[in-house]
Amino acid sequence: MSDLSVLKWAECRSVKIPDLDNLPHQQTTTMSRVHAVICGNRRLTLQEFADEVGISIGSCHQIFTEKLQMCRVGAKFMPHLLTDDQKENRVEISQEPLANANGNENFLTNIITGDGIWVYGYDVETKMQLSQWMGKGSPRPKKAQMSQSKIMVMWVVFFDWKGTVHHEFVPCGQMINKQLYQEVLAHLTDAVCRKRPELWENQTWMLHHDNALAHVSLLIFSYLAKHQISIMPHPPYSPDLAPAATCENKIFHNYIWISNSEFLMIQLHSF
Repeated sequence: MSDLSVLKWAECRSVKIPDLDNLPHQQTTTMSRVHAVICGNRRLTLQEFADEVGISIGSCHQIFTEKLQMCRVGAKFMPHLLTDDQKENRVEISQEPLANANGNENFLTNIITGDGIWVYGYDVETKMQLSQWMGKGSPRPKKAQMSQSKIMVMWVVFFDWKGTVHHEFVPCGQMINKQLYQEVLAHLTDAVCRKRPELWENQTWMLHHDNALAHVSLLIFSYLAKHQISIMPHPPYSPDLAPAATCENKIFHNYIWISNSEFLMIQLHSF
């Protein structure tokens, strides 16, 4: 029986149907019970909430969406959950460069940041890249599905606000350790001297990199102290604060022709 039929039937028989909107006490009690159950366990489904409180699923959904203004949100997977001390350290380290940037207009121009990214033998084209302009009724273009290239090499790139300062490829089969990273920093130092003479003469440039094991080793700290290279602090487990991780796609596409040519040379020398 539809709701309209029920209302007509009740009106004909003078049956008084209670209006829930005019029962604030009952609504408040139900909402309080629902809120208490939510605070106890936020992972319950609507059916479980309805069974726990003793109301229908529709009423439960209405309370969630209209009264409590809540919705079900999926959890976001994180590689590492920060402790309270790490969160405070993250805030302090983030506030320090912000204060320096507000007090010195040339602060950001003195920073050289870098990281290593994987360069593959070829990039798999996306559906958007494969899309074409077709006439009405034309068949949809087809493309054989390709897997990601198994040939890859690590590319280390350093850049500042003007562009790339230094980049090089890591030899095939070798990972970045502290000895190799020291050689990379030596090449970076020479590049700064050649490409950024004003920063080199004034010794105002600062290096920013993440907290990878090769970056925070005693050997690297000794090398940086010996050559009087300042380091911007980086909070632990915070890849979102690394400019290289944010801009790596843009940098890679801007220098794709450099990557391809040198990549092929590396592959030829490896055989």
